[in-house]
Amino acid sequence: MSKAMGFTAAISLSALVVTGCGSKSKENADAQPSASVSASGSAGAGTPSKSSGKSGGKSTGGKSQSSGKGATVLPMTASVRSALRDAFLTKAMETHRKEKQANLVGPTETHYGKVGGVYYAIGEISFKDDPASKQDGPHVWKSPNGTDWGYEGDTGGDVCSKVPSALAKVWGKSC
Repeated sequence: MSKAMGFTAAISLSALVVTGCGSKSKENADAQPSASVSASGSAGAGTPSKSSGKSGGKSTGGKSQSSGKGATVLPMTASVRSALRDAFLTKAMETHRKEKQANLVGPTETHYGKVGGVYYAIGEISFKDDPASKQDGPHVWKSPNGTDWGYEGDTGGDVCSKVPSALAKVWGKSC
């Protein structure tokens, strides 16, 4: 099956839901509506591994890396990376209808983790044919279960505007 057909199948199998935020917490005050996409191509299937590391990072032998505040670093898997791409493209298609998955670069420079039962990922993502899309990262994704991802937007360089500070700190980001 070609990548385009695989993407189409994933979209048609996934329950794509655009949701608004029910409440705004101090740590997520800039929350915006997000597009949700499943990491496995269907809602609720699959769970992420529980070993530590970031994309291309060192492994700790399959153990989670956790902070004293409940933040856990998780490894970036191919299925999570694919779901992040799909969620980004779904949201981008709302304003850039002519963009295609083939033009996506990333996500790269990713970090993935969990805090308070909520999963977060950050990374750089852009379109090859749109240089302006390379600014204002890293970009943020959020999931209630590690499989259904919503694109939360870019951070403008301020990761802690959209990610809890405990998780940003275990990723090595300052708040």
